[in-house]
Amino acid sequence: MTAVSSAPGPGRSPGGDGPRFFVRLHHQGWSPRQLIEVWRAAEELGYDGVSLYDVPSRPALECWSALAYCLGATTRLLGVSLVLANPVRHPALVARMAWDLNALSGGRVVLGLGAGGEVADLRALGLTGVESMAARLDRLEEALLLVRRLFTGEVVTHRGRHYEVRDLGAAAPDPPPPLLVGGHGPRLLRLAAARADVVNVGFDLGPEDWRRLRTRLEAMRAAGPRAGSRLILSHNASLGVEGDRLTLGGVAWRERLEELIEAGVSWFFLVFADLPGLGLMRRFAAEALAEARSARW
Repeated sequence: MTAVSSAPGPGRSPGGDGPRFFVRLHHQGWSPRQLIEVWRAAEELGYDGVSLYDVPSRPALECWSALAYCLGATTRLLGVSLVLANPVRHPALVARMAWDLNALSGGRVVLGLGAGGEVADLRALGLTGVESMAARLDRLEEALLLVRRLFTGEVVTHRGRHYEVRDLGAAAPDPPPPLLVGGHGPRLLRLAAARADVVNVGFDLGPEDWRRLRTRLEAMRAAGPRAGSRLILSHNASLGVEGDRLTLGGVAWRERLEELIEAGVSWFFLVFADLPGLGLMRRFAAEALAEARSARW
């Protein structure tokens, strides 16, 4: 049976084979200085990466531009688009952008793609015909197929229902980045199992939820085009403080982390409520990072 794995996927893999911890940013209203300060602090404190979200209709620095700038201002962190709204950009161009930035940054990109969950973003850009989630998922399905073909390094000609390219190939000689698929719903899970290296679903899911999802994803992976390859489970977690203890999703961090790792999760995208302040980032780094990476759960 195909394994849905807590081991690292392709691309750069900081921190060995243990869990990885990412700072998940919702950077609406932030200045460039605030963004860079958080990225540099994350690197200094030992986090594995930082993610940015893609919200074109809101006053937030554009995801891919900001990701490139922040990767250039750091040396070790993985940069994750969590996630690019697929209808906003042609997926063939996105594949080239991701491959090239991965080469320029020394293998530090994770390309996250989603169906485009915010209709307001699509309307703000005058995009039509994608108001329904079914229409957006249709486009995402074709986009993932096209990105995967381009990630092989072959010269691609593609004439699909939504996208077309002619004699297009990647210019960068380095390996392509890992592909993350994020979103919600059963069809999204099927697409992730078929095409992704990393799947990102929901917020603060419990261990039992992940055990059920892992079983479903294993079966779909084994029956799809990437059977035999690893699929990394990534978890979005709200980090908070209750009394004098740190919590993940409202549960003491050690207890919840152990449960999630046992359920198969290995990448953790942490939401710190005080950002762009650095207090919770520093506290979690001091109390949890080293212990979590050295634990043998």
